Amino acid sequence: MMKGPIELDAKLVRSVEAMCSNLIRPRTFNEIAACIVEPGEDA
Repeated sequence: MMKGPIELDAKLVRSVEAMCSNLIRPRTFNEIAACIVEPGEDA
């Protein structure tokens, strides 16, 4: 059961990582969430 949601999350995280590539590879969900919520607003 864990494989399903975890795999989806992993794919989503990878997509976000590619977008946030300019910043620093986010390792925490908070960092990733921040990128998804307001990407580039940290400028």
